[in-house]
Amino acid sequence: SELSNAMRTQGLSAVDIYAEGFTYQLGLGAPLGIDPARYGATRIAAYQDALANSEDPTFQYAEKIQANVLPLLSTKEWEQCPLETSTCIKALLQDELKLTRLIEQSAELFRRYQHYLRLQGHQNTLLNRFDAPSDSSQYVTQGNFALRFRALNTARQGDEGGATEMLLADISRHRELMTAANTLLAKIVSNQAVINDLTLL
Repeated sequence: SELSNAMRTQGLSAVDIYAEGFTYQLGLGAPLGIDPARYGATRIAAYQDALANSEDPTFQYAEKIQANVLPLLSTKEWEQCPLETSTCIKALLQDELKLTRLIEQSAELFRRYQHYLRLQGHQNTLLNRFDAPSDSSQYVTQGNFALRFRALNTARQGDEGGATEMLLADISRHRELMTAANTLLAKIVSNQAVINDLTLL
């Protein structure tokens, strides 16, 4: 492909042109024990290699790497009580066992979410094709859930200032990501995180 030829001319690998935040996001669903950044880079490389090795203009990429291996949180824990409502928030504040269980279940999600937010360069720079690898945005959404569980627990323990600081930092970062985002989906995900955090405040 034209892109691959240009990259080879410059001595670049299949993932050198992709920013760390975006690469990491593509790897958020990596299996336990696997670095999401490496997993995301593997997904990008497989995609670019497939495009580069095809001369067929009608070629359609079918991803063979399983994108979403890390288990997501089960919404059965709160499906009858949306976390965006004050009633559900109050109920969860009063249910220490459930809140503790949710925090434990979301430990790896939260760790990856925190690291994802610390990185720079989250713009989607894959070729604008319908068959491009999905960006695993559901892990960003659930990472925000994991943060709110921890903010609720911090408030429940009497540190309302700490809970507020946690939520405000998350809001600030998602506003930055929303401004820099170059896809509608990325903007929607960050905008919803901001709304959710503000509701909890």
